[in-house]
Amino acid sequence: MTNKQKKRSSSAEKLQFIQNNAARLVMKKKRNCSIAPVLKDLRWLLVEYRLQYKVLLQVYKCLCDKGPAYLSQLLKRYMPKKNLRSSTEYELQVTHVRKAYLSRAFVITGPQLWNTLPIIIKNCVTGSSFKTTIKTLLFTIQYQGRRVIGINDKTALRHIELI
Repeated sequence: MTNKQKKRSSSAEKLQFIQNNAARLVMKKKRNCSIAPVLKDLRWLLVEYRLQYKVLLQVYKCLCDKGPAYLSQLLKRYMPKKNLRSSTEYELQVTHVRKAYLSRAFVITGPQLWNTLPIIIKNCVTGSSFKTTIKTLLFTIQYQGRRVIGINDKTALRHIELI
C-alpha cells in the first residue's frame, strides 16, 4: 500500500477517487490532467455534493408523502412558539447531538441541509423541478469553491431563477 493510498481513508474520498478515474476513462483523458474541467464537462457533481443531493431529494420525497414512512415520521416541521418571519420558510426541526457519528444520521443531516436551502427551492411543486433546481444549485456552488449551501447565495439563486 502506497502513501497516497493510505491518505484516502474515508469512503467519500475513495468514491471520489473512483469517480475521477471513471471521468478520465469516459473522456479519454490522461491520468495527470486536471479533473475539475473534466467533471464540469460531464456535468457530474463531486461525491460530497452528490450525497447532499441524495439526502435533499429523500427529504423532499418524505415531505411530499412519496418517501418511506419510517423516514417521513422522523422529519418534524419547525413550529416556533411565537409568530416569527421564519415560520413561513417551511423549516424542519433539527435535533442536536453531541456524538460525531450521530451527526451523519438522516434525522440530523436531512433537516440541516433542508433548512439551508433557499425558499424558492423548498417551494418547488414537482419532483422534477426540485431535482433540476437543487442539482443546478449544487453544481453552481461546487464550481464557485464554496463548501456549504447558503441562504444568501445570490449567484446560484439568479442562475436557478433563469430555469
